[in-house]
Amino acid sequence: QVENASLLAENGAQVALIQGGVQVPGNVETLGAVFFEPMFFVAARDAVIPRNPGLWRGLKIAEGGPGSGTAAAFDAFQTSVGLAKEMNEHFPLGGNDAVEALVSGSVDIAVFVAPLNAPYLEPLYADPEYVALPLDYITAVSRGMQQTDVITVPAAGVSFDPVVPHQDVETLGMVAHLVAREDIHPALVDRLVMAAREIHSGADAITRSAQFPSNEAGTLPKNAHAADLIEQGPNPLLSMLPYWIGAQIGRVAILVLPVVFFILPLIRTLPGLYAWQMRSRVYRHYSRIREIDLAIHLAGSCLLYTSPSPRDRG
Repeated sequence: QVENASLLAENGAQVALIQGGVQVPGNVETLGAVFFEPMFFVAARDAVIPRNPGLWRGLKIAEGGPGSGTAAAFDAFQTSVGLAKEMNEHFPLGGNDAVEALVSGSVDIAVFVAPLNAPYLEPLYADPEYVALPLDYITAVSRGMQQTDVITVPAAGVSFDPVVPHQDVETLGMVAHLVAREDIHPALVDRLVMAAREIHSGADAITRSAQFPSNEAGTLPKNAHAADLIEQGPNPLLSMLPYWIGAQIGRVAILVLPVVFFILPLIRTLPGLYAWQMRSRVYRHYSRIREIDLAIHLAGSCLLYTSPSPRDRG
């Protein structure tokens, strides 16, 4: 995951999946959030470990392999809870190595950011001696970590026989994003978002149906075209026309429609503008018209009061 972010920054890749908690470069946009990856803190059931992670002291912690998404997420976790690195002993172990270290007693806590069905977690699910630590103040922790939310792993969300977990577990959900460089072609954005809708729209133990892909971008800038596709769905023309034709029509419509919505109100104002122009031609001569009208009125008054001539009297 950290390597994915580096490839985007160095233009070694145009598109990548980036896990929540991983710092992304500044020249990218999200095409949408696509799934949760739970963050688990697993320990022996009888271990005496504070539920408030800000109080962890002197613990041996398997924090994930070097450069892994787990290591990056745990680093963000420590920052969020105000836990200085020197307060505990850290081991760069992840996956199977972290499981083996926990089972052998070499570490007190193993940190995992992984799907619920990750194969290396199965031995821990099967052994009742190990549990996912329930943490206090989980909402406050998530607010201090980028692209992170609080999720619930329901009882029996992993297995019904045996029942794993035995009760609902609230934990951190790292929100994975499909991220692309800003200069990606719009046609690729269209295909990528449609693929994300097909692959990630289903439900599982921690995700509702159609919850993903979503426009919940957090601190990431959104790709406008991707956001429209997620909100409105694909262009209906694509079901009737070849993709390249439908896509071109869609892009032209995006450009033309704003122009049309600007021109239509303008056209409706034209009759009023024409009438105003005609009246303005008259208004320019209005003072002269009044003078003529007044002169006619005065001339008419003089005729009414003129005395009749002698011939008229005869």
